[in-house]
Amino acid sequence: MHRWQEPSENNERSSPRNVIDDWLQAIQWTCCVARQLRRNLNQQLAGVAVNDMEFLLLWNCYRYPDRHLGQGELTATLAWSKAQTSATVESLRQRDLLECYRPTEDRRRQHWKLTNGGQQLIEELLSQLVLPPDALQTPGHFPETSAVLPLFLRLTRASCWSTAGAQSLESSSAISTEAN
Repeated sequence: MHRWQEPSENNERSSPRNVIDDWLQAIQWTCCVARQLRRNLNQQLAGVAVNDMEFLLLWNCYRYPDRHLGQGELTATLAWSKAQTSATVESLRQRDLLECYRPTEDRRRQHWKLTNGGQQLIEELLSQLVLPPDALQTPGHFPETSAVLPLFLRLTRASCWSTAGAQSLESSSAISTEAN
């Protein structure tokens, strides 16, 4: 059974409750920063041929021109659902910005690469993007970025484990386990 450990007077900041609070703060902060970054990208893409999600998919294909990512790799890289990736890929394919090919070693797999039009579009958009000076400014109710960044990096690394290497909550120092 999991139980919260009460903070001790000697070590209040490293108590399980405070570790959980830090982790939840990192989640909240990440969501706020992500919304702000996406809002900025959407503002810069306003009036162009693709939305932010389509742009990110095209950009990932552009980043790895010789690799030709499979649809599953795109889904994992973008942290999207399979349905979301399929819909975005199909939209881009219909507009002749992305094309599918099947590798000879496994004809069941779909790999995606930019068409000439997709390549031109992404290069044009990349040349127009500007990182504004306040793009990484944290919302007012959060601590300064420099103070929160080490904690954020530590907690996000811990949260981005692979399934095979996942550390269970039971083995975490944040929560004690105790049999009833």
